[in-house]
Amino acid sequence: MPRSILLVSPESDNEALWVSGDESTFNQVLNNVPPLGLATIAGLTPADIEVDIWDENVHGRIDRTTTFRREYDLVGVTGYKVHLPRGREVARIFR
Repeated sequence: MPRSILLVSPESDNEALWVSGDESTFNQVLNNVPPLGLATIAGLTPADIEVDIWDENVHGRIDRTTTFRREYDLVGVTGYKVHLPRGREVARIFR
């Protein structure tokens, strides 16, 4: 059976990370510009290891009932400081 990795980008309740534009006007735009770190790690992973990426902003929040494509040998979580509380929750779920 091939080895597998799940790479997770947790969601954040802090939308400030994704807002751009002048705060004094209504020209603000919500940006969901995910970090490229997960894609880079996936691209550098040896071909004999299967890698899935789960962005909670796209796929939804992970909980104990979430169904995945496979069982994983390793789970990696990334994010900025604003993601730390949710990242810890994700780690507890997989632990």
